[in-house]
Amino acid sequence: MVQVSDKVAKADGKLDGFLGIDIGSVTCKFVLMDLEGNLLTSVFLRNRGSPIKSAKAGMEGLRTKIEESEELQEYEIRCCGTTGSARYLTKAIVGGDLAKTEIIAHAVATQSLYPDVRT
Repeated sequence: MVQVSDKVAKADGKLDGFLGIDIGSVTCKFVLMDLEGNLLTSVFLRNRGSPIKSAKAGMEGLRTKIEESEELQEYEIRCCGTTGSARYLTKAIVGGDLAKTEIIAHAVATQSLYPDVRT
């Protein structure tokens, strides 16, 4: 994981934001993080059996949070990753950049938190 000490705006004046979406069979989680991996905001929903409706509702919830926060408006989403049972569908709906299994997501997260651990 890249560690950055200072926030640096891009040419468009915005800071880097990264969106992660996990849409499974029961719940949906949306997280917006900065370049340092800090959580900026999140949305949690019950899936109710429709990943398409869940993706739309989650994105609307995220949009509302951004519109209501001047701090969040300083960020531009530069990349979006998806995981969960509906990862490919969600990637297509939101225009995501990559879709990975939860096993890969867990491994990457563990490696970033505990770099000396090997499995």
